[in-house]
Amino acid sequence: MIDTTATSNGYVTVSYESDKACKARVKFGDKYQNFSIPNDGTPKVLPLCSGNGAYSIILYRHQTGTTYLPVFSKYVQVALSSPFAPYLHTNTYCEYTKDSLCYKIAQTITANAHSDMEMFSRIYWWIINNIEYDKDLAERVQAETWWLPYPDDVVNTHKSICWGYTSLCAAMCRAVAIPCKMCVGTPKDSGRHAWTEVYLNTGGEIQGIRYMPNAYSRTDLTWMDSSNGNKYVAEFIMDDSNFENIDYLG
Repeated sequence: MIDTTATSNGYVTVSYESDKACKARVKFGDKYQNFSIPNDGTPKVLPLCSGNGAYSIILYRHQTGTTYLPVFSKYVQVALSSPFAPYLHTNTYCEYTKDSLCYKIAQTITANAHSDMEMFSRIYWWIINNIEYDKDLAERVQAETWWLPYPDDVVNTHKSICWGYTSLCAAMCRAVAIPCKMCVGTPKDSGRHAWTEVYLNTGGEIQGIRYMPNAYSRTDLTWMDSSNGNKYVAEFIMDDSNFENIDYLG
């Protein structure tokens, strides 16, 4: 099943039942994202991050080895309710519900905040103070072809890698209606890495990183946590020339 009733909110939902593995592709022009889909019928929310226009959602069933063949496709014309829509909802990269621990924590710690900047600051510091970098997981993930974090797992274990920090930050921000992009790329002098961009109506500063009003601002909780808020790391994060070939995944 490919449910396209929520495309205005920036996502589709795919579910699949078979005795064989399945992958889904969300395609927009020359851009596409691939997703692994459970073959037990569990629905997965897939983000639509390329704005308004024509998308194709294609399902592929495993044949042999690394070969997958297309078995079903659906074309949909997307008109987003808001350019922020894809970055305000749960999806396969940051799965949560109103019953999730990360959602409840975000709601609790921001309850009496007076601005979105104050809400984000509380989320930022909660993650910095409660999560640490997991070097063992980083080594294990390097040997895998694909790994997805779950925000509540990050909360429960109190540790993760950059993708986990990013997933948790996105889930907690979205829980309080702060648009948050999950980004992956290869920053200057670095390997493959993940970070977030948050949209705030009110500006401010946290650990030397400046957040502009009415704009997306880049933040990197992994590096800021690992460096104990080093000012040179903050300056590196704010320099756009250090970040190119970015994939906005969801």
